[in-house]
Parts: sequence; structure tokens; C-alpha cells
Amino acid sequence: MKGPQTIRALSKDDDPRKRLGAIRRLTRKGLKAPLESRSVVVAQLADLATDPEPFVRSNVAWAMGALAHPGALPALEKLAADPHANARFRVALALGLIGDEAGLPILERLASDPYVIGTHAAVALGELGSPRAVPPLERLLGDEVPFVRGHAAIALAQIGAVESLEAVRHAAAKEMHEKVKRVLSDAAQTLERLSKADR
Repeated sequence: MKGPQTIRALSKDDDPRKRLGAIRRLTRKGLKAPLESRSVVVAQLADLATDPEPFVRSNVAWAMGALAHPGALPALEKLAADPHANARFRVALALGLIGDEAGLPILERLASDPYVIGTHAAVALGELGSPRAVPPLERLLGDEVPFVRGHAAIALAQIGAVESLEAVRHAAAKEMHEKVKRVLSDAAQTLERLSKADR
């Protein structure tokens, strides 16, 4: 891969497998470079973020997560609105890997996605480890999808959000799904231990 010209030429190629191969080569190239030098590769990948093939777009999101460069956020924001769930799913994972708080608004939008992306958004919010992730995670404790509620509780415990102890306890008390109730209870116990350790 010599540069943007090559990617732009590939984006017009009829064979999406060639574009997928280019994504893989660019990702390997970027992973060999120091983080601060990956912006060039991220910019090249961004050219493929509007590819007509859904699997190409989802692989762009995956590659941007693997590169973990915050310069990928604008392209990931666009991909977060992709009509294909797999691309949105990979955006949530990528944002968790990048770990930049600037991705928080994108994750908040993805957290309400009906295609189980909420689970991955909850995990990514937990990976951020930021106190700013606590309000959206608390909202996810009331999500209609049981596993989203469970992952939100796990993320709150992972962050150490002792201020969310009552919200997690309340969610556990009203939870009807047996496995998720256990997860919520475990998260509440973790937060309780952390709360006692803080005193």
C-alpha cells in the first residue's frame, strides 16, 4: 500500500475481496507503527468507510479498533449510523479498544441500538473506565434486553462506580431473568466491597 491513491483506486474495484485484503494489509502496517504515526493508516481506512459492501465497512471499523488511534473517531461516528448491524457492533468494540472519552457520545447512541449492540456498547463504556460513562450505564440498567442490563452492571463494577450501588441493587431486586439477576447481584456485591474499602 503506497498511499491514499491506491485505496481510492481500490474503492472503485468491483472485487470487494481486494478491498478487504487492503484493509488487512493496512492494519498490519499500522500495527507495526507507533501509535502517534497511525493517523496516516487511519485516514486511508476512512476512505473505505463508505464502501458499498457491508462486510468491508464492518472490517474498516474492526481495523480502526485494532489500531486504537483516536483519529478514527470521525469515521467511526459515521459507521455508527451504518444500516448493517455488524458494522455498528464493530464500531462499539472499536470505541472500547480506542478508549478515548471523545467516543462516549457515539457509544451512548449505540447503547440504545436494538440489535444487541447495547451489550457491546455497555462493555465498551466499561472499558473506557471514565466517570462520564456512569450515567449512560445506569440508564442501561433499565434496558429491555436482559443481557444489556447485566453488562451495564458489570461495567459499573469494573469502573468502580460506588455511587451506582443503589441503582444496581434496585435493578437486581426487580430483575426477572435468573442469570442476569445473579450478575446484577454480583456487581452490587463488588460495588459494596469497594464502597467499604473507600471508607
